[in-house]
Amino acid sequence: MLKASDFSFMSSLHQIEEQARLLSAEDRVTLAEYMLESLHASIEEIDAAWSEEIALRIDAIERELFLRIRQIRHLRRHVRSCRISCSVC
Repeated sequence: MLKASDFSFMSSLHQIEEQARLLSAEDRVTLAEYMLESLHASIEEIDAAWSEEIALRIDAIERELFLRIRQIRHLRRHVRSCRISCSVC
């Protein structure tokens, strides 16, 4: 659902577009380059944030895997010791 602020933003965006069209071709090229550079910086920031998130998730998975392996090893030792001490087996 659209909010009042959405209409305000679209109105401002439309005004900026109209003003940009009044610029000379050279100035429009310069403006376009600035805008593209700002997107590139944003993409780099997004990539860096995702890289960090991926590293954190991998670390968490590896820690969980390590803990589960320890639990399995402990359980194996326990089962072996029970087999040794059990007279029924």
